[in-house]
Amino acid sequence: MFGTTVKMTDGTYTYLRAPIREDNHPCHMYTAMPTTLGTCIGNQMPERIQAGRYLPYTAYPVFKIPISQPGVLWAAFSTLSYQSDYGLLAPIEDEALIASYTELLIQALEREQAPEE
Repeated sequence: MFGTTVKMTDGTYTYLRAPIREDNHPCHMYTAMPTTLGTCIGNQMPERIQAGRYLPYTAYPVFKIPISQPGVLWAAFSTLSYQSDYGLLAPIEDEALIASYTELLIQALEREQAPEE
């Protein structure tokens, strides 16, 4: 699923973070091939699709397609422990731990050169 809750784990904890807004605006798909299996992406709004060199790690031009839409959010954020809760059913409410995993997520997104939005 694209544009939904992101998740990261280090084997001890799993951190989930949902989009700030329920409609996840702004959210864009960056692609050189605007299709999925049997579906064209953006064909209902071709006037809103842009093309350009938006990704810093390549000179290849891609399409920038707005795909913000309401969705079901799992949680605003959640940190779960594999060691004490193998089924991952009980979120941990430790502000320091959440802050450290928020920072790790930011670092991972920066390392992958994710678009700002």
